[in-house]
Amino acid sequence: LVLAAFALLCCEGSGAFMAPPMAQRLRTSSVYVKQLVRGELSRSGPSTPGSSRRAAIACSARTFQFVPYGQTFESDKPSICVDGLVPGTSLQLTHWSGNETPKEYKADLSTEIVLKWIHAQEGSKESKWEDAIVVNNHFDTDGVLSVWSMLNPVTAMKYEPRMIQAAAAGDFDEWGLSDRGLQLELAFSKLAAQCNGDEDAYEKILPMVEDLLVNVDAREDLWKDEFEEMFKIFDMVCDDKIQATRIFDERSKYTKNAGKIGDIGLVVHPQGSPKINGLVLSRTFPIGLATDGQVIARYLLAYEQSDGSFHYEYERPHHAWAETLKRATLSTPNTPLILENLGSEWTTSGLNGMTAICKTKTPIKKNPTEVAVELLDLERSLLPVFIQRAE
Repeated sequence: LVLAAFALLCCEGSGAFMAPPMAQRLRTSSVYVKQLVRGELSRSGPSTPGSSRRAAIACSARTFQFVPYGQTFESDKPSICVDGLVPGTSLQLTHWSGNETPKEYKADLSTEIVLKWIHAQEGSKESKWEDAIVVNNHFDTDGVLSVWSMLNPVTAMKYEPRMIQAAAAGDFDEWGLSDRGLQLELAFSKLAAQCNGDEDAYEKILPMVEDLLVNVDAREDLWKDEFEEMFKIFDMVCDDKIQATRIFDERSKYTKNAGKIGDIGLVVHPQGSPKINGLVLSRTFPIGLATDGQVIARYLLAYEQSDGSFHYEYERPHHAWAETLKRATLSTPNTPLILENLGSEWTTSGLNGMTAICKTKTPIKKNPTEVAVELLDLERSLLPVFIQRAE
């Protein structure tokens, strides 16, 4: 192993194991190979059953290359796209819709998928991927943790729960039972905002990942203000200053297929109150799991105006855009027909987020519960005829 480590470091110095574009795109990748060899091999301890394979994973010569969104990756070397779906790679480890991630590795978050793959490699004799190029096309928390885990596989396994919590906070707006995941998401997002684009964010933030995973509590400068603001809004929900109600879709129990609608999480904001965001929504209403008999499949956010009218935003829970296994697969809205039946007061222009359905152009006089029931009835009426007959 010592000789192998020495040889790898020599190769690193000459750039022999690095694809030419990589040397230009991400200088930190070579730093990671040094860390893997000097750090993880030295911590591997005495040989135990399976330790030789773990050491082999630790000294893998994987490098990272950023490929801008929409572009195809081109290389003769084995390559793995993580999180972002990048055409031209040899292996996909992503939860994006339309992915070709091997079934045995599928999970709700890309970080989870990568960790499952890393665990599977421990017992594998295949060395094809040990010097693969790791590829992604955007920067976010799930993406950077997926990339970092591929470059630091043994170290990554020590931080699995907190990385998955952070990825869920970033991709699905989920504020879990632990605050650490949200703190990490806020920290990575603030650091990325200070960078010059996604590629620059990877170069600057990848070397900081492990320190943040361990010491994010001490980096209040990266999360405290936003964190406290969310707590204030959540306190308003708990005190009924912002009213949250679950509107049950009583008729969805008659069918188990994907065409059911599900319940609506209704949030009424009094005039002048702060807007509840997805993270606070996830603590206000339960996240629907695939094993649940009935789940919240829609959010209706109502904002009271000075004249007593309301502006409305209608959307799905924020995991609905991805391919998920543990979280419930939610019905896809027939948005054109919804708009056609709601009338000219509603629009899809200027929507925020990938799970938004529609919103009002201007405030309307209908009260929130009335609108929620109307939307449920409307979506039920738009179900395919064979589903309606099942009732």
